[in-house]
Amino acid sequence: MIDVTPLYAAFKSAGMTVVASWSPSNGSATQSADVLFDMPDSQILDMTINTGYLISYPSTLFPGLEHGENIKVNGEDYFVREVTRIDDGAITQATLSKH
Repeated sequence: MIDVTPLYAAFKSAGMTVVASWSPSNGSATQSADVLFDMPDSQILDMTINTGYLISYPSTLFPGLEHGENIKVNGEDYFVREVTRIDDGAITQATLSKH
């Protein structure tokens, strides 16, 4: 597994990240980190409809984040629908939905 931390530091320097904060449901301390945030849209009959939210971050961050947890991204609350490690496991993606 490669270290993607420098890559995410470059994303932050370029202004491509937002802050995500997670307070684990087990009562552990709140964790915050810079993440990539995607808000995919769909075009239907000339209307844009949002179809989901996704954050990507180094897998070393947010240990224990799983389905059913709540997370704040860029100041807004989301529900974690799915957490998946991608490629060699160095990056994790969490699919979210708005509360």
